[in-house]
Amino acid sequence: MSPYAQVAQRLIDMGYSAVPVLPGSKRPGQYAKGVWYGENDWQRFGDRLPTKYEVPIWSKWPDAGVCIVLDDTVKVVDIDSDDQELIAAVLAVLPACSVRKRGAKGFSVFYRGSPDIVSRPFNIRPMGAKKPIRAVDLLAKGRQTVLPPTVHPETDRPYAWVDDDSLADFEPQDLPELPDNVADLIAAALEPFGFTEEEVKRDFIGVEAGDSVWREIKDLALANLDMWVPDLGIPLAKRSPGGTYRGAAVWRGGDGFNVSFHQDGIRDMAQDMGLTPIDVVMKSRGMSDMDALAWLKNKLDYVDPWLPTIDFAKVIRNGYAKNGQVVIDEADLEPPEAETIKDEQVDEPPAPPVPSAAKSDGLPPHLCEVPGLVGEIVDWLNKTARNPSPTLNLGAALSYVGALAGRRYEGPTGLRSNVYVVGLAASGFGKEHPRAGVKSLASASGTLAKFFGGNKISSSSALRNRVKQNPSLVYMIDEFGGFMRKVTSPKSGNHEKEIAEDLLEMTGTAASIFMGADYAQNLAEPIHNPNVCIYGTSTPDAFWKALASGSVADGFLPRFIMLDAGQTRPEPRDPPMSVANPPRQLIDNIQDFVVHKFGGKLNGITSNGSTACKPIHADWGDGAKRVFDKLVDQMYKIMDAGAKDMEPIYARVAENSMRLALVVAAGTNYERPVITEGIMQWAADVAIRSSTMLIEQADERMADNDRQAEYKRVRSIVSGAKLTGTTRSDVARRLKGAMDRRRMHDVIDQLIEAGEIVEGVVRAINGKQNKRLWSDEFVPVIAAEAA
Repeated sequence: MSPYAQVAQRLIDMGYSAVPVLPGSKRPGQYAKGVWYGENDWQRFGDRLPTKYEVPIWSKWPDAGVCIVLDDTVKVVDIDSDDQELIAAVLAVLPACSVRKRGAKGFSVFYRGSPDIVSRPFNIRPMGAKKPIRAVDLLAKGRQTVLPPTVHPETDRPYAWVDDDSLADFEPQDLPELPDNVADLIAAALEPFGFTEEEVKRDFIGVEAGDSVWREIKDLALANLDMWVPDLGIPLAKRSPGGTYRGAAVWRGGDGFNVSFHQDGIRDMAQDMGLTPIDVVMKSRGMSDMDALAWLKNKLDYVDPWLPTIDFAKVIRNGYAKNGQVVIDEADLEPPEAETIKDEQVDEPPAPPVPSAAKSDGLPPHLCEVPGLVGEIVDWLNKTARNPSPTLNLGAALSYVGALAGRRYEGPTGLRSNVYVVGLAASGFGKEHPRAGVKSLASASGTLAKFFGGNKISSSSALRNRVKQNPSLVYMIDEFGGFMRKVTSPKSGNHEKEIAEDLLEMTGTAASIFMGADYAQNLAEPIHNPNVCIYGTSTPDAFWKALASGSVADGFLPRFIMLDAGQTRPEPRDPPMSVANPPRQLIDNIQDFVVHKFGGKLNGITSNGSTACKPIHADWGDGAKRVFDKLVDQMYKIMDAGAKDMEPIYARVAENSMRLALVVAAGTNYERPVITEGIMQWAADVAIRSSTMLIEQADERMADNDRQAEYKRVRSIVSGAKLTGTTRSDVARRLKGAMDRRRMHDVIDQLIEAGEIVEGVVRAINGKQNKRLWSDEFVPVIAAEAA
């Protein structure tokens, strides 16, 4: 059992807010998909105890340490010294207490006290010392302290209780009480030891390992203070010649310029508390962590690493490859050092490379955590799942809330909340759970009949009749690859192909009128503001094999948000909550969202599709339009660079992001939805990842006929060899008889002629020469040749 599992429940029962600690550190942490990362919002547990649902989950996290987050009552005096005279002097002014724990040196003593007692550091400067040192910390609300039996990161030994008593033996009201003037008493006790107000530089408490986006933004923000600190909107002292700032903590009254901004870190000196750039933005601008991250991204001109870029080095490699055989010494098959290649070296704009960042283990945790109703549903689906997949649960929640919001909301650009989402996962990921969970919520909240279509769509006429009756609805379809094959295959019947045609047209008519086609026996009827949402699930192989390149060209597939759950199957567990019993609060929130504008009657929600519905307009929040405009500009630049075959995908990225942002914004503020900077940045990130995956898979897997499939298979084998390259014999072995040798050589020759494969000569040390094949993106060109 982890330290947290051993003692946390007992501490919580006694009234202490016990939360897990990142192994090998002193900071609260989170564990997701096999990775530990720093918790960025642990201070919230100073206002509440962990719930009965959180504790069982945390108790299963491997090697989790334990700490308590201090509230208005519990105080800690941390004596950070082994000087027995100093310890005796401090203890002499404190009430006697037997609840003490020891870490590396000294010990911490636990008390209760009034909310007026706040955190404060006490530093001393002994005679002859060059720098002050920390002697005592008074810890109060907003701080935390690590408890036994957590392993101390410096000693590699567990924290221990000094006496027989532990904190779990006392309720907070039973601890000795500190006097309100305890800070003055400690300062007076330390005067003989050189008490000083000089600041002691402590380790910066920032976002730690696990979530690269948060950490990268933190590092970038600290290295570029001038780009964002002046725009915080807080009083600032004059910038120092060294580039540092001092600011006033307006979030707690602004008691002078006590917040220090330095490249090594940010400190609230009045409270002796380390802050991350995210923390400061949240506090000074009143933002959520999502909005604060987006605000910093924009101020720092941060470009997400998975955004497609133009690889000019690849263009030069291609040029050398097409002008003759490449001859490489065996020793030169190591990647050359990266060189800066200027735009003017390229005669014509190249097509951007296929991005590779989408091949991840599902969406990163911070993209699965969203505010409002969508986030509440995702959280509940995670807690009720035996095999929890936050990525799949997010897709189901977005589609469901998109249907609930339908016809009643429009974004700043006029788009509506009709989202098409595909969740891809291998067998064993629990793909059925998100659908079952959402349907359970819909049944309990009375929204099932009004907002759900069938499990399948049999024909275009069935689709139109359903949407005519329920103009805002969600279809939740399993085996979605089979559905896509049926509606996109050239061999399908007209009534099946027309399903895709109608779904494609409905995405563009949500703000107007859908007409459809006339038939001899069934003339088209207008449907006002159709708001069809889709949540489909499939295995990746079944889905991509069902599609042809025409699905991209006609614009149908680019309308979908692609969410891949990754390769690592969720570990089975006993879920802490039952999917059959949705919590009352979540049901109430769904009903409030649906009925808030219609007099509180579910059966009065919108009419059928024969009449229009005037929407509530969602406004831009500060900085959100800049995020959207930047995304649009990036997509146009990529399309202008020559990515003609992928233009339909790039053209829909901004549109998809706006729909996603509207769904989350509507579920966050029902009456006055605002697309904040954070929501827009989150939506842009998800839409970019979706398009990246679609581009990769369209390039690698989609084929219109058997010959094209052979062409792509050979290219994939060669590309997989990367810089070392491969041989024709190796390709034949990898094909395992799927293609005869003559046909294989023909395909390789066609790929060479097209410039997608390069055949070169490798000179071995013994003088022997061997022919090898490389894909165009991995042709090994020596730096001197490219000069």
